[in-house]
Amino acid sequence: MTPDVHVKRAGLALPELPLGGLRYVLARDGLYLERRTDLYRTSTRIEGPLVGLVPHESRCELGCARVPRILSRVMLAFFEFAYRLHEGEAALVLLYHPQRRLFRWHCPEQTVEVYSSYGRLYAYDAIAFNLPLELPAGYILLGDVHSHGDLGPHPSGIDERDEAHSDGLHIIVGRIGRRGPPEYHVDFVMDRRRFHLAPEEVFEDATCRALPRPPESWIKRIHMKRPRRW
Repeated sequence: MTPDVHVKRAGLALPELPLGGLRYVLARDGLYLERRTDLYRTSTRIEGPLVGLVPHESRCELGCARVPRILSRVMLAFFEFAYRLHEGEAALVLLYHPQRRLFRWHCPEQTVEVYSSYGRLYAYDAIAFNLPLELPAGYILLGDVHSHGDLGPHPSGIDERDEAHSDGLHIIVGRIGRRGPPEYHVDFVMDRRRFHLAPEEVFEDATCRALPRPPESWIKRIHMKRPRRW
């Protein structure tokens, strides 16, 4: 026998549990199993497998199109330019039009802290940027992508902290400036759960190379500053 499930909502009392009854109560703080007999009445929060139910699993399946090859090449051109400029990170915001199944990049104003060494500027391993306040008509904010310079694309602790409360696609591109194609790490975050995806699920061509140069308007949105002295 599978117990009934009752949802505890504000202002609505749960029905009386009859003698010999068994039910689940879904509340704000979790799932409870309630029992009532002549001898006792209990309400126990459930942490493990549930009586009378079959297993289920977490999953993520994207229903949008894949990012076109030309947009990947523009993205890589921007990341390569930023790497040549300060050997650090750069970022783009990914927008999507569900009805037309179209993607477009939004390049935000972005700032990296830099230091000088032997006459050259180098960026620290972080970048600050803001999401757009207004979106083009019909577009939604699908996610963001940032580069890791010539390092691998694996998310850092800072990446995981920043993305934990930001639903959507989060893409990291690594091995910028090295021989061979770049490497990708793709996650889709929803309800604080991170779903890892293969790059081929998101990009039409995950092995393409960069265009010779990114748009000039994007280049002007890269800002470098030196950190404050203590």
